[in-house]
Amino acid sequence: MSLWFWGWAIVAAGVGVASVLARDRYSAPFAAGALVAAGLEFAHISPAAQWVAFAAVSGALLTAVGRRRARYAPRHRRNTLGRHSIGQSAQRD
Repeated sequence: MSLWFWGWAIVAAGVGVASVLARDRYSAPFAAGALVAAGLEFAHISPAAQWVAFAAVSGALLTAVGRRRARYAPRHRRNTLGRHSIGQSAQRD
């Protein structure tokens, strides 16, 4: 196996572990992108295609995570309507 494969595999593992330990949703898509790039290297696809796949997969997953987070976060902010905000506005003042 080539150096590119091990580089992508180490990046995928390192970012994946850091994402789990930090409970960070925004770095996990980059681990998935690196994993896809490692798979392409294993299949002997060119490095240029690996970088394009890394960027495309990471970008698509990052967008999906961001959209899901945007739908989830407003329910838990202060001064919003809904049962999650009951009693919080009085505590803030």
